[in-house]
Amino acid sequence: GFEHSLALDQNGHVWAWGYNGTGQLGDESTTTRLEPVQVDFGSVRITKISAGWSHNVATDGSKVYTWGDNSKGQLGLGTIGGNVAGMNQLSALYNQGVIPSDIAAGGYHSAITANNGIWTWGANDYGQLGNNSTTKSGTPLCLNNLRGFGVSCGGYHTLLIAPDGNSVYAWGSNNYGQVGNETFDNQLTPT
Repeated sequence: GFEHSLALDQNGHVWAWGYNGTGQLGDESTTTRLEPVQVDFGSVRITKISAGWSHNVATDGSKVYTWGDNSKGQLGLGTIGGNVAGMNQLSALYNQGVIPSDIAAGGYHSAITANNGIWTWGANDYGQLGNNSTTKSGTPLCLNNLRGFGVSCGGYHTLLIAPDGNSVYAWGSNNYGQVGNETFDNQLTPT
């Protein structure tokens, strides 16, 4: 993250430390921690984690969890604003039968690859959600015309490894050429 860190141990427990002003350590507080504290997932065993600027995304292979800053809707809870200092399950995704395979937290947005497409949510000032707009969304949006197996988010852009493993899709902020398409134009859709 920007001023916090996450670790995943071999037993599926998540540990966090550092700045905690928006609840990004997931310990139900906003107290900065100089040593790792365990994020309480109960009996759930996490398989993947990703730290954004001041929010986090995790999965146990069947559900997606988020916590921390939600100022741009990056927690995917259907709302924009506020902070969440403890783990939240994105039940809207689970209820739609979404099975996550990879997750990523960007600056103020999040993305997952899943059985039925790519899902993105949060800030969208530069098109980093890939839905041909610049409107932020507190609700996960499905780019169901796109498939992939690996996803990564930068501060304001998103990358996806295509199913063939030989090509990459990119979208969002491109002011320094980070989309890689030989322009400096922001890309509102995967290219």
